[in-house]
Amino acid sequence: MSVVYSIGGCVLGGSGIGRTAGFAVDGLVRHNVLNQVIAANSTKPTVGSISVTRVPSHIPGLRHFLPQVMVNTVGDALHGYLTAQVMHTDADAFHGWAGMALPAIQKAKKRNMRVVLERASTHILQQKQILDDEYKVRQITSNAYNMWQVHREVREYELADQIIVPSTYAKKSFVDLGFKPESITVIPFGVSSDFLNEKPRESILDKEPYLNALYVGEVGFRKGILYALEAWTRLSVPKGQFYVVGPIIDQIKPFLGKYAHDDTIVFTGFTDPKPYYTKSHVFLFPSLEEGSALVTYEAMAQCLALVTTDNAGSVMRDGTDGLLVKPQNVDSIVNALTMLSTDLPLTITYGLNARSHVEDYTWDRYGDTVASLYQ
Repeated sequence: MSVVYSIGGCVLGGSGIGRTAGFAVDGLVRHNVLNQVIAANSTKPTVGSISVTRVPSHIPGLRHFLPQVMVNTVGDALHGYLTAQVMHTDADAFHGWAGMALPAIQKAKKRNMRVVLERASTHILQQKQILDDEYKVRQITSNAYNMWQVHREVREYELADQIIVPSTYAKKSFVDLGFKPESITVIPFGVSSDFLNEKPRESILDKEPYLNALYVGEVGFRKGILYALEAWTRLSVPKGQFYVVGPIIDQIKPFLGKYAHDDTIVFTGFTDPKPYYTKSHVFLFPSLEEGSALVTYEAMAQCLALVTTDNAGSVMRDGTDGLLVKPQNVDSIVNALTMLSTDLPLTITYGLNARSHVEDYTWDRYGDTVASLYQ
């Protein structure tokens, strides 16, 4: 079976989903099933012996005229249209990413090609509902979604023969909305070899006698940072530092003011998180919604115990690699942090277990599993 693979909205082989897509394409090449790869941009002109077909779906400067949500909508819709114009129709299957593939999917179906759609998060309607509810709690207006694009993506789901998601939590969101379980395939993401090639760190108990926690990611509403901050300030046991690493979105800034004078909380802004991994015991990530957050894989590779939600889509094992907490529940986070801060040797053990477990989740494994769908 031969496959046309398409990805927009990013640089193939770059960062984010572009990096993820790059590993998928590498897997398709290794298994000799790649017919064509289509991208808005790419870090290299060829993949194996196949030239990357570039389409101009990224419009420079558009953000100066439209809100970001509309910039993404226009770019994604344009990518699907352009993909349909250049895709090879002699292939057996089409593999696209949710939100940027509808015209290509429609063309593939007319040619009796198998359609596989990849979605990095939960069903978009569940994702939207979770965030809408959170915005209501915070009494602010949500502008994260364009409903025209939402309806287009839902139509992609309906037309796809198979949908790939990265976690059982994401799969459940589709099944709960009426999709057959067998039509949803879970393929977890991976952890970069840069992290796995490093030796597990030595114990930090002597250097850091009090619990240090770390959050990495966009400082916004979706990833639960406000619940993490509130829980940290409520801790009644001795504690060290809570490092919050990531860019801060404008909408959340008014909610962060009360933490500005807390010496135990450090907002770093956008920076390399690696130095903070090495000085932390716990990765605190009580996300409201994810597909499978890549930072959780990285934290596990750095021997951090996880305090996270099932909604984060992590491969973490509750009670072995860390502790699961309830989403949007400060008390649950306080209880977990209290337990870990009063037993740092156990916390270190969780971190070492996490490292051992995540070593199985390589990007080669991800790419090979994607390729297996076409063999």
